[in-house]
Amino acid sequence: MRCPSCQHLSKDVAAKFCSQCGHKLLPAAPGAASENKLTAPSAPEGGAECGRELMDSSPFSSLGPGNGQENPDEHCSDASLQIQRGAASEGFMDAADGTSHELEAASPSASKRRKEDAALTKVSDVSSPDPKQANGAVAEPAGPEKGPGKEVKDQTKETKQPRASVPASRDHRQETQTKDQTAVPGGKAGENEKASLKPKKEPKKPEGNNKNNAAAEKNAKEQRNERTGELSPKESPLSSEEGVTVCFHAIISKHFEFNPSQHQVFVRGGEEFGKPKWKRNVCEMYYTRDLHELGSLVEGSAVIARQHLDKPIPYKYVLQKGKGAVEYEFIYKPQQKESEPVNRCLQVKSSLLGSGDWHQYDDIICMNPPGAWQTFKDRFTDGTRKDLVKGKQTAAAIMLDSIFSILETWNAINLKSFFTQFQQFYSVIRVPMIYEGKAQPWSTLEYEEKEVKKHLWECLTKKMEPFLKTSGDPLPKDCPVRSKLRMGLIILFSVEKFHIHLSKSDLTSLCHLLCSDPSSPHELHSDLIHILEIKHSWRNSLVNLCQRCMDGEVDLWVCTLPVLHLCMEPSPPTKDAGVQPEDTWAALEGISFSEFREKKSDRKQLVQLMGKNRHLLSVDARLFRSWFSLLPLRTLVCYMRECSEYLSRFPSHILDCLLGTCYRLQELKGPLTNLEVGRLPSAPESWLSRSRPPAGQSQLGGAFSENLTIKSILQMLLSLLDTYQHKMLEEPLIQSYLTVCLKLHETTCRITKDHTFYEMPALSAEIVCRIIILKPLVDSAGGQHSEAGEKNSVATVFQGTLAATRSWFQRVFQNRVFQTGVLSSNVRFTYPEEIKIWRRLVEIHFPVELGWKETLLGDMEGRLKQERPLSQIFAFSSTTWDAEGAEDSVSKCFEKCAIEAVSLVCQSQTSLLEKLSYEDLWKCGTLVSAVITKSWPRSRGQVVHDLGEVLKHLLTWPDIKQLFHLWGTNEKILAHITEEGKKLMGIADSVFAGVTRDLINGTILVGHLELIVKHVDQFLSIWQLQSDRGLSTQEKSMKEVLSRRKNELLVLKTEKTHVDALLRAFQRVKDLVEVDFAEIEKRHLEDLDGKRLNDVMTVGSSATSLDPTGTTHYNLSPEVQEMAKTTDLLKESHTFRMFWAQVAKELSETEEMEGQLLQPEEAYEDLYRPCFKRFTKLYQDLKSGEVTFGEVEDIFKDFVNRYSDLTKELQTMCSLHPGDPKDWLRERVRQIEEYHDLHHAVHAARVIAAVKEDLGLTGDFNVLHTLLSFTVFDEFRHEKLNRISQQLI
Repeated sequence: MRCPSCQHLSKDVAAKFCSQCGHKLLPAAPGAASENKLTAPSAPEGGAECGRELMDSSPFSSLGPGNGQENPDEHCSDASLQIQRGAASEGFMDAADGTSHELEAASPSASKRRKEDAALTKVSDVSSPDPKQANGAVAEPAGPEKGPGKEVKDQTKETKQPRASVPASRDHRQETQTKDQTAVPGGKAGENEKASLKPKKEPKKPEGNNKNNAAAEKNAKEQRNERTGELSPKESPLSSEEGVTVCFHAIISKHFEFNPSQHQVFVRGGEEFGKPKWKRNVCEMYYTRDLHELGSLVEGSAVIARQHLDKPIPYKYVLQKGKGAVEYEFIYKPQQKESEPVNRCLQVKSSLLGSGDWHQYDDIICMNPPGAWQTFKDRFTDGTRKDLVKGKQTAAAIMLDSIFSILETWNAINLKSFFTQFQQFYSVIRVPMIYEGKAQPWSTLEYEEKEVKKHLWECLTKKMEPFLKTSGDPLPKDCPVRSKLRMGLIILFSVEKFHIHLSKSDLTSLCHLLCSDPSSPHELHSDLIHILEIKHSWRNSLVNLCQRCMDGEVDLWVCTLPVLHLCMEPSPPTKDAGVQPEDTWAALEGISFSEFREKKSDRKQLVQLMGKNRHLLSVDARLFRSWFSLLPLRTLVCYMRECSEYLSRFPSHILDCLLGTCYRLQELKGPLTNLEVGRLPSAPESWLSRSRPPAGQSQLGGAFSENLTIKSILQMLLSLLDTYQHKMLEEPLIQSYLTVCLKLHETTCRITKDHTFYEMPALSAEIVCRIIILKPLVDSAGGQHSEAGEKNSVATVFQGTLAATRSWFQRVFQNRVFQTGVLSSNVRFTYPEEIKIWRRLVEIHFPVELGWKETLLGDMEGRLKQERPLSQIFAFSSTTWDAEGAEDSVSKCFEKCAIEAVSLVCQSQTSLLEKLSYEDLWKCGTLVSAVITKSWPRSRGQVVHDLGEVLKHLLTWPDIKQLFHLWGTNEKILAHITEEGKKLMGIADSVFAGVTRDLINGTILVGHLELIVKHVDQFLSIWQLQSDRGLSTQEKSMKEVLSRRKNELLVLKTEKTHVDALLRAFQRVKDLVEVDFAEIEKRHLEDLDGKRLNDVMTVGSSATSLDPTGTTHYNLSPEVQEMAKTTDLLKESHTFRMFWAQVAKELSETEEMEGQLLQPEEAYEDLYRPCFKRFTKLYQDLKSGEVTFGEVEDIFKDFVNRYSDLTKELQTMCSLHPGDPKDWLRERVRQIEEYHDLHHAVHAARVIAAVKEDLGLTGDFNVLHTLLSFTVFDEFRHEKLNRISQQLI
């Protein structure tokens, strides 16, 4: 047998597929010996009854019986619909065998003779009846001939049915070519691998040689042509690449007594198929299957030009039983006009072509009824219409089975072909169309699209039934689809594409199909990899299904989510895990999940359903999030608790628990109530019990918790973090934990409006704290993050947490801290638990370096300090609150406020001792000691004694004045100060006294002096307290001493500034002039803070002398001092810098300067003085107006249109002589501006002068002459700027 694709000649005449290219071979036609023995297998049980219902009782023999009252659902059994798939059109696989190995070995009957006949036939005989008479008078057969129907029926048990061929469509080879390699025959992925390992059977060698075979086939063709008297159709002038292949599928009624070995069926139609129209056999329809009582399935193909796409084309089927005798099919619709016969209508929709072929799925080809046309017209009753509808439904079921048989070999190519043909099939049957002058729906048939959908769903329901059985029986062997997930997606495709309405039970069945069976994500992906590659919006279809189920209260849709997630593209990774909306995070985009979870307060059944299908969590990583978002808030604690085993295996989902809770809390509207926080409705106590329940029993318990709260949810989250933190060390998600926990805390603070619910923000802050503490451990274990990056991320999250907490405190504590009674000593807290609330939040153990405690205590301190000092003292001394040990920072903060309040009361001369008991004085003494010891600077845990550190502490410590005041004024409090406090106060006293002596003597360190000058008020306050304790009268003139030392420090700093400006000026011209500033630069780089004042300058010994003598640090000569001072004064002057550069360049060009290193004094003479001289001269000329236009042009050219900068430049020049008047500045700036615009005025003057000469004008033209004198720049560049007078302007 020769392959029509690659021309390979196979020795096996029964081969089904080409051994070289895999193309499906056309089966050989039955021989002469087999023609007389043509039989068909017996009909399945019920098949004959089905055929008789359709064919026997009707007044028209080609329609069959049917009284019109029978239920269409009962007229044909399932067995009659389970038909074998024939060879032929696009995607049609041979369904006789189950595996690719068996398909390869199987061999249908050859039909090579028919294929060659098709290439040799000519246009049909001109005597063929005109289609206009097709529904009226039809040509009589050539002669009486016994039909084969009875013969076939009688010989059913003797031989197998013959197989004829149908021309294969273009993508047919693609469908079959992959069977031995990638096909998955109807089952799950991987099953075909076993089949591919089986040894292939060698094809049998045919007897005789090729020449003898060819001669035999030629003789057979000649005999057949002589017998039929007709020529086969010509091959289309178009190739399948040039046009579109149309594959016809139809059922020829048994009443034709069709014998495939003797009769031929053709398609004829309009001129779109070729000319002459209705005279040309477009294609031959080949017998492919015996349908027993229904007739025979025939199929054929033709190629039409692409220009006819989307246009209606009339056609009909004709039967040829002998030479020249053809019989047109009969369409049971009365003609509207005699000139317009009723024909079938072909309309190839380009949008549904898929791989390029079109499959026209027709119904039963009916025989012309006996009798006259009037008889048919009179007898066309409603029963006939119902029979027609029933016939269409029966044909549709058969065609649908044929389409599904494509999936017996499961691969991407067959799937694509299946879905393409399925859509084409529905496009054909959706609205019955006829061509009667034009394309029009067959309205009199009253077969609406609604009924078509109903029947289609009935057919699909029967295909679903094997997968819905709960008995556990294996699928029938003839079931082409072997996976319920695959079948579910096919059904879903049908529902979406064809807009089929589903009942609640239908939705449940479909969801059951889509509930995943695989035990791993890989298995799920492998099961659906091919079908999800089909170009279809699977995601939208699944989302629509979910919405339908929610509307219909079918909860099983939650188990279809793994399939939905497989269809979704993973969300792009984000640095901030909380930036996604909840639907994106939960992989529930497009689903109204929030309305779903709030629709019913009791979701016990939903939780039970999830528990029953908990295995899906291991299949789909995103399912945990989805279910989390679908459950009501009151069930989340139970969900997390009972998922602990799953979380132990997948600790990354703890992050999902945190973020899911955050999303949920964000949805709460308004402030929380006691119901929401304290007594939320309960949820099942157990739904994923760690112990396995008895078979058939759900793991969900019936006990209910009565106290599930938001507080419980946060406690559960905290418990999860504590339990699985050792596993989280392995997770690369700590940064995301930080971000999510921050959002959770911010949300908790926002929704908590009452201070009595303070435990909620406290718990959420503790959650943040756990992650912040854990992050350095993770980074050190992984070694992937830099220390700087870690600090930055932690600091950002911490600052957000702190800000949210502080904001919450401000909202809940809006009233004052204390309320005072009639007596001033009767003080009580406005919020009785305020100290307790502060303590709960403050004592969360954030890392010390972050400053959590300090910041919150500062806020608390600020709140306390808003109260009256006496109120603070009395409240602190009251018994309405208690300190909790030595580490109670809140109590210490309160103590600090009380100490400051005591100081304020003492300064106000208020008698505090009269209002406090002895016990109160002891408590205050203890507080003073704590303030002294805890506030003292320490290094490595030891008290600092360094002079500089202690001085800095004394000058920057806000409480030092109060302590020194108490130290010398209140003996009773001093008696209760601890020994350590007294020791430290002694150190402070000693340091302050030593620094004071150095300050007076001028031996103080420059750094200490700067510190004192910076905090002079604090220093003087302490000095005043110390002086009251008995210092000498001379030392009491501290303000004068400070003033002198401040002036001396100023002189030292000023000289340092001058030297810095000088060094920078010479640095700019270092490429032109080299100056020896090595010694000066060395001293300039020294740190003055560590030097004593008398070592760097001459200090005044007299306290009354305020003029500093001078510095000794730089030892500058007067010339260098002058040069430094001037360069610092004029460092911002553009003109001075320009002169400086010019002089330096001129100096570098002299011969004696080549390679010479100047001393500072030489630089003064050779560079500074010439530069300063030029600058001074320019200043004088500008002031007097004697500066020339040439100088203005050269020096101020950079200030064109920058006259505000020019004004600043002239003001800088005036700083040389600050006492000189500056009234000339504005005039010079205006003159220079006018000079820059002079060329515009000169041009205008030339025009005016020309007008004057032309018109002979007379008058005062002095200004005109002045302007004209500026026309040549070289002639007026030496003119003075004051020539530009106000009159000229």
